[in-house]
Amino acid sequence: MAKFLFYDDKIVNILIKIEKPAGGAATQTLAWIRGLLDEGQEICVMTRSENADALKDEYKNIKLIPLYEHKPGIRKRRSLYNSLRYLYCKIKEQRPDYIFVGIPGWESYFIAAISKYLKIKMIQRISSDAYVDGRHKINRMKIKGYLQSKIYTMVNLVVCQNDYQVDALRNVYPHSGNIVKIYNPYYSGNNHCNQDMRNSTERKYIAWIGLFHYPKNIPLLYDIASTFEKDTFKIAGTMGTSVDDTSLMYIEKLKLLPNVEFVGFLDTKQIVKLLSGAKYLLNTSYYEGFSNTFLEAMSVGTPIMTSRAVNPDAIVEKYKLGIVYDTVNDLKSKYIQIGSEQYEMMSGNAKKYVYHNHDHRRIAKQLLDILGVSKNKYERSETLPVMQ
Repeated sequence: MAKFLFYDDKIVNILIKIEKPAGGAATQTLAWIRGLLDEGQEICVMTRSENADALKDEYKNIKLIPLYEHKPGIRKRRSLYNSLRYLYCKIKEQRPDYIFVGIPGWESYFIAAISKYLKIKMIQRISSDAYVDGRHKINRMKIKGYLQSKIYTMVNLVVCQNDYQVDALRNVYPHSGNIVKIYNPYYSGNNHCNQDMRNSTERKYIAWIGLFHYPKNIPLLYDIASTFEKDTFKIAGTMGTSVDDTSLMYIEKLKLLPNVEFVGFLDTKQIVKLLSGAKYLLNTSYYEGFSNTFLEAMSVGTPIMTSRAVNPDAIVEKYKLGIVYDTVNDLKSKYIQIGSEQYEMMSGNAKKYVYHNHDHRRIAKQLLDILGVSKNKYERSETLPVMQ
């Protein structure tokens, strides 16, 4: 058995009874936590502080370590120093075997430096394709972009979501043996997915889920909704922390369409209920990594509509999980040609795909095998294996 410390400032939003927006990376992290817990590992989580009474019952046994709270009036340099000192002390106090960070932000650089000094192995998860091809640097300070680029040479293991991420990183770091691909784990919890399966005649709308900001390509969502005027669209989401003017403009335009319904922010169980009644989950993003909404949709047999830009390892085509489109007209043409028999086949394929490729315990075992950690007896390799 090994001890894992997870660093995620937003995951607490999913752990509390009245959920708040958290983002896909936090959802991924929670599935990793559930998988490792079920495989007998010890878990602690560094996140924002929250009253213990506010937590869901199933998460009250997870040890939460509060992040440093920046006090108003303290200069940035002093605040950063205090934050890093606090981080160092907490990591040293917990003394985990592994630190798992879900987003390669600039904070990862300092966590990696502390881990190296304390001789603790660090795992960096790649949460989006944008972090391996430079798109994350857009509108960011140069120093933050520089720190992010140094992370991959400092950590013990880089876990990618798809082949694109692996290839992009290995092109930059050709001699690195610590870059591996592991698909996202999916934890269904108490959703009772089998009971949520519905056939095509019971599904009444197309669902879209996400934050309202640039990466989600709100203009394309508007173009599709306005072209599919005979179909109902249910849009679940809330404003992103850095929403742009273009996204705001198209949100207002979407509100004027008679076939569009905004359902607001939904918690985990409400998302599954929304998707179980949807004909398709529509994705319009410019880029993703491996969208958690894909797994949530497929777990209840809802096929995917997505562009070629967001089709990790071409799984939607390879396993016949939905429709991959090039343009709005291409999507409409393919959509109207899908008969009930083909639809039911895609729906069944989706459910099988999630079970066979993303079960949270199977994925956790895959990570533990790479790390050399045994479930019943504490055994770990002194150095991580070089992956070919």
